Amino acid sequence: MILVYEGEGHGLKSYANLVDFWNRVVAWLDHYLKAPSDLFAGSASGGAGEGPRR
Repeated sequence: MILVYEGEGHGLKSYANLVDFWNRVVAWLDHYLKAPSDLFAGSASGGAGEGPRR
């Protein structure tokens, strides 16, 4: 991901640009790294492939 903000160098100083940058980073991570919602479906404990504990 490459973002260029007008008036900013290597580091971001503007609060608005910092907020925008981190919102975009989080959106990118959610899109590309988020687990599918049905990955843990059917498991009460949340673990994949785990059966009931005895």
